[in-house]
Amino acid sequence: MKILLTSDWFAPAVNGVVVSFMNLYKELKKQGHDVKILTLSDSDHSYIDGDYYFVRSFGFKVYPDVRATLAFNSSVLDVLIDWKPDIIHSQCEFFTYSFAYRIAKKTGAPLVHTYHTLYEYYTKYLFLNEKVGKSIVRNVMRFRLKNAETVIAPTQKVKNTLLSYDLNENIKVIPTGIDLEKYNKEVPEEKIIDIKKSLKIPLDHKILINIGRVAEEKNLSELVDNFKILKKVCDDISFVIVGDGPYLEKLKAYVESKEIEDIYFTGMIKPDNIIDYYRLGDIFISASISETQGLTYIEALANGLPEVCRKDDAIQGVIEEGYNGFLYKNEAEFVESVKKLLKNDDMRFEFSKNAKDSSEKFNTYNFGLKVSKLYDEVLSNYKPGSRKPAFDNLVRNIKIKGKKLRKYRRN
Repeated sequence: MKILLTSDWFAPAVNGVVVSFMNLYKELKKQGHDVKILTLSDSDHSYIDGDYYFVRSFGFKVYPDVRATLAFNSSVLDVLIDWKPDIIHSQCEFFTYSFAYRIAKKTGAPLVHTYHTLYEYYTKYLFLNEKVGKSIVRNVMRFRLKNAETVIAPTQKVKNTLLSYDLNENIKVIPTGIDLEKYNKEVPEEKIIDIKKSLKIPLDHKILINIGRVAEEKNLSELVDNFKILKKVCDDISFVIVGDGPYLEKLKAYVESKEIEDIYFTGMIKPDNIIDYYRLGDIFISASISETQGLTYIEALANGLPEVCRKDDAIQGVIEEGYNGFLYKNEAEFVESVKKLLKNDDMRFEFSKNAKDSSEKFNTYNFGLKVSKLYDEVLSNYKPGSRKPAFDNLVRNIKIKGKKLRKYRRN
């Protein structure tokens, strides 16, 4: 089967979208499919590199690592049209979605789309009025996604959101898979001690850890507040925040203003070294309610970390209450749950084993099989020409700082 994956995001950007579709790419290739990726270049040049097809783009400073393009007639698209994919699977709703739809119209291939991001939590970056922003998101996505034959939701939470947009046809829940194999290696205790020493963490402290993008919507300030209360009953603990992001400096200032000790920031860690930091932790904690699935939750389980996280539909079926972690609704429940695990070594070790076992259902092999099966179903039921009109002019009318961007020349 010829499969085209499209995404606005691509390496070296590190986020759940890139992890998800690159894992899918690898699994589909293992199955013997002919798979290509269409994405945005990180420069003002379009080019082809093996299975990767890049369209020229420019930085779009509404959020870190976001890029945009006006090269809607790039010759790269013509090459893919001539290739004639059997199915197209879009991963982003904006620029490359327009490319995916154009190629689908030209080739008669069905369009499948995965809805990775709950944009309602990000409207603050684009709109002064958050309520207006959320309304715009709902209307645009409802109209935009009607172009797809099937929409994949990583969790039931995402499906429920799409249903609230009045997009009530052909939504399938398929959890994103992660590469568990890379977490099946031992990390020497000496390396963990070296990390503690480099961060100046007391060697006898238990470690609460959060790993991911440091952004306001991740609700990390709540974890800081909860940790301050927890320190009153569990003094020999530290909280390590791993990652970088637009909220990092503000969060550091917040911690300083609260005069909280034993909170440490690592900044960005290379992907090859991230396993060392998961193994540094004793308990993974999160207060985010903006996740579509939260791949770091699954990665933490794969590294044997019990979890204490704010209750949210996105992690339904990931954290199993009283088995591999606890879900909390308020500060008191957070403190009590963490305290149980810190004070009871047998419980923590049992939860650690259960965490690793429960991560297996999220492996990339199962993910690839489920998506491939869905492709077969879509192709068997697809009637060319039945697709609804596209919202093709959405990105053409985007304005930045009140000025329309000039159109790129054909490349």
